[in-house]
Amino acid sequence: MVHFLVATGLLFTAWSAVLADEKTDLNQLMIDFYDWRLQDNPQFATTSGESRYGNRLENLTIEAYEARKAKCEDYLARLDKINRTKLEEKSQLNYDVTHEFLKAFVSGYDWHLYNSLTPINFLEGPHIDWDTFIEFIPFKTKENYESYLQRLQLLPSRLEQIVVLMRRAIELNRTNHNVSMDRIPGQIADTITNLAANETKFYSPFLDQLASLSFSTNDTDQLRSRGLDVIRNKVQPAYANLSDFITNEYLPNSRIGLGVSSLDRGSEYYKACLKWHVTTDLSPEEVHEKGWNEIRRISTEMKKILAKLGFSGSIREFVDTLKNDTRFFYNTSEQLLAEYKKIANELIPPQLPKVFKDIPHIPFDVRPMAFDGPDGQYFLFQEGDTYGPGYFEVNLRNPKTRLTPEMVALTLHELEPGHHFQTVYQVTENLPTYRKNTEYSKYYAVPFNFPFHTAYTEGWALYAEALGEEMGVYRNDYELFGRYSSEIFRACRLVADTGLHYFNWTKEHAVELFANYTANSIDGIKIEVDRYVTWPGQACAYKIGELKIKELRKKAEDALGAHFDLKEFHNRILKTGPVPLSILETVIDGYIRESKPTSEPTSGAFFINAGNMVAVVVVLCHITKQSTA
Repeated sequence: MVHFLVATGLLFTAWSAVLADEKTDLNQLMIDFYDWRLQDNPQFATTSGESRYGNRLENLTIEAYEARKAKCEDYLARLDKINRTKLEEKSQLNYDVTHEFLKAFVSGYDWHLYNSLTPINFLEGPHIDWDTFIEFIPFKTKENYESYLQRLQLLPSRLEQIVVLMRRAIELNRTNHNVSMDRIPGQIADTITNLAANETKFYSPFLDQLASLSFSTNDTDQLRSRGLDVIRNKVQPAYANLSDFITNEYLPNSRIGLGVSSLDRGSEYYKACLKWHVTTDLSPEEVHEKGWNEIRRISTEMKKILAKLGFSGSIREFVDTLKNDTRFFYNTSEQLLAEYKKIANELIPPQLPKVFKDIPHIPFDVRPMAFDGPDGQYFLFQEGDTYGPGYFEVNLRNPKTRLTPEMVALTLHELEPGHHFQTVYQVTENLPTYRKNTEYSKYYAVPFNFPFHTAYTEGWALYAEALGEEMGVYRNDYELFGRYSSEIFRACRLVADTGLHYFNWTKEHAVELFANYTANSIDGIKIEVDRYVTWPGQACAYKIGELKIKELRKKAEDALGAHFDLKEFHNRILKTGPVPLSILETVIDGYIRESKPTSEPTSGAFFINAGNMVAVVVVLCHITKQSTA
């Protein structure tokens, strides 16, 4: 028996070394991959808190697209050499996520000559993104300013690269529709070319931020002078050229068909975009039908509320009465902001322990949105390895158009337990760095883009709105109606997005759908539909993700019965971090297996890795025979 134990110990020592080697190789691959991404995309590096590459900009050329695809193929080849079965469970998860991450990008290369050729639209691009990007740039030293000035010097050449790509789109007849592009010249004029150089966002770091630093007067004056010079003489003219190109060349050649199905291989292209966003194999037909099913279900719930309130008209008529009732809007932006802060800081937090066991402690703030964008948005600030605070930015313009019954659902979505929860878990869990720091940009490039796992992130935030009902956060039937109004809006997206891009819907058809079922204004609906035209498939991720989380919860409840723990279920979802929905299902399947009552394991079974059970048992039998001889 002594010989058996010694031999077994030697076996486990050798086996542990094998496991360690495989894990080391995987960890090194993920480190190398992330380092390459930072080098390849210096703007992403900056927003991730990385101080290197602060004087560079990303290359936007066909050659760069090809090089990125080749690099990711190399990483996939390295990954394939790692024996997944020799990894522990957590490393297997990282292996799977990394494989899907790289595979999505490489597969997306098949479509790199589609929307990737137009890296600008009314929702994103160098005329918009720099407003936020500048906030992430550190301006603490002279070197920081020198790097920024170098970036401004490079900006005109990057804008010219965009023009070259867009001319290729014209040649291939793969342009955007004009609803995605016709606002851009006006946006450029309003924020860049029609302003004095010192009034643009580009000059903002040279104002109070620079004055607060202990630079000499001479250094401060020189930096400001150089900043004015490059903005006035290089940056602004370059944007003017881009605007002229869009007006005179691109818009006259914008595609006639509203949806991407009007392009060559357009239906297949849409399927690829849809799969990238929802991370499942659902067909456009299935997504479309799911949307209608949800519309019918949620409409029924909304009508129950109307009946309870004694209202006999339609949903649209009820919304119209709210808009004309002074009880349901604020007169000033200050009042609106104060109510959002009250909801975020006083109403929601006391209810969270009902359904969560680990409450994140990174602080957040509610502040006005600097521009007239969506109703609200969230982002987490990062500097180096330090995260926080989180910011919930709310649109305070035209407060009388912001219905108060919708405020609680929006706050749940953007802050707790929505995006703030999900993001804080993502950055504080022991995840590989490339999984912590996600590049939420280049929606135009899908499916030739690195995954955001939107179905996970936005699916969770929409699920968080529903959790508000379980937690008892909604204070009255009007706020509950606002919660269902928000949900049905996401259901309509499934129908409209697939309708526009796969079933050849007109814009009027899509607008009518939202007008019939949601509380949004017609003008707001039209802008939303233009968004769906611009980003095919993206709007479907919210509802598909939420439905999957609800499906997994029911699966766990049915399997575990009294042993189901809602707090632990939420913990597993959040601690996993953003992943494809298929991988999220394997995580919950693991939770179900672990939570089921089982009989006592046989002696010695605890050390066997499932993926190598047969091999280990055979070796142990051989050792046992020798030891007892």
